[in-house]
Amino acid sequence: MGRPINKKHFGNDANSIKVQFRPAGSAQEYNGYIIKQLGTKKFRVTNTDVVADGTVTADCKLSAADSGSLAAGDMTITVRTDAAPPNNIVQILKITAHQIVDENGVTYPWTFTQDNTDNKVEIEDVTTDDFAADDAEVVDNNL
Repeated sequence: MGRPINKKHFGNDANSIKVQFRPAGSAQEYNGYIIKQLGTKKFRVTNTDVVADGTVTADCKLSAADSGSLAAGDMTITVRTDAAPPNNIVQILKITAHQIVDENGVTYPWTFTQDNTDNKVEIEDVTTDDFAADDAEVVDNNL
């Protein structure tokens, strides 16, 4: 599996990795977090919901699919690169303790801290919605 992700980045706390997933046998996509790493591309994840946190759990594999078009059993982890919007939001296909491989095959170190000069990608924290403005720019430019 390579260097596994530190377990401190799992769960529903600050500095935990935010995911979006679609369980096998379901038509619905959920926001959530990682419970367990099963491989560099496969994770056990669960949903975040104010009323029913952790009620949907699934084993999913990383995908480069956009939000709303995940296949059953797929998940995404979205990162923000140092590029200017709208080209700065990408999905990852592989993650290890210190690096990710994005949907274009580019390898970057990763962090939770936004710094447009550090040559690292920022992973969205499960407790925030920091990428919403950049996501809106991507949607606007895809019209």
